[in-house]
Formats: sequence, C-alpha cells, structure tokens
Amino acid sequence: GAVAGETGRLAETLGKDGADFLATLERAGLKIPEKAKEKPVFVEHAGEIFWLNKNARGQLWLNAKASKFAAGGAGENVEGAAEPVAKPPRPQRGRRATGAGESPR
Repeated sequence: GAVAGETGRLAETLGKDGADFLATLERAGLKIPEKAKEKPVFVEHAGEIFWLNKNARGQLWLNAKASKFAAGGAGENVEGAAEPVAKPPRPQRGRRATGAGESPR
C-alpha cells in the first residue's frame, strides 16, 4: 500500500519551512503539479517510489509506496538525487500479437 501526507503538515513535523521543504522535493526530481488532474512525475529512491499530487481543494500531497521496479536498474544517480521512473507500457487489449511473416486478421 501507499502512504501520503499533506506537504505543509510534513514540513511542520520535520521542523522545516514549507517553501524549503518543497524546494528540496523539487531538487530530488519531483514536479509540483499545477492542476489536480495533472499526471505526476514518479521518482524512485531507496526502493520506494515518490510522487506529488494536488487534491480538488488545492492541497499538495507527497505520496510514497514500495517500488516494483527496484531491481530494474532505475534509482539514484551519482549526486544521490533520485531519477524519474517510467512506468512500463501497458499491454494492448483485444489485439492479437502477430509474429514475423504472419498477417493480422
């Protein structure tokens, strides 16, 4: 399962200024969404995936969950900042895969 926390509350709990906390998250590769329905940027670090999202009330939330891709090679770069993680493509439904020399129906 995933865990989430409102960024203002998280900053307060950590004893940090809200703007400094958000700047740190951005330096780590997370993108602050402009709209609630904007697709988030996923960043992997230490075997977990992190992302930011806004809810309908405009609150910004930091989310985290265990990475399915931890062994896939994505992760920390030389400076220790996390790299964005791309999701693998979803298989197309209702289409039959064709092999070489085979024509689709």
